[in-house]
Amino acid sequence: MAFWDVLGILAGICVTVGWLPEIYHGWRTKHLEDVNVWFLLIAMLGSLLFILYFYSRQEWIGLGTNAVAFTFITILLLMKWRFER
Repeated sequence: MAFWDVLGILAGICVTVGWLPEIYHGWRTKHLEDVNVWFLLIAMLGSLLFILYFYSRQEWIGLGTNAVAFTFITILLLMKWRFER
């Protein structure tokens, strides 16, 4: 595995794991009013575009990390919708 592959994996882990504290905090408090829905939607769109880009280039590391990030963002959006009803 090349240095740049390892760097890409580490970057993907950092970006993806960064969503977990927000999910945990939101689930624990059932309070997501401070999370801006536009931020989540723009981040989701960015992740989706990256998924398409990495798929077209057959770069599976980037595709995988963005797929997980997309899933985490979706979870946050669903939690926000559910807890603010």
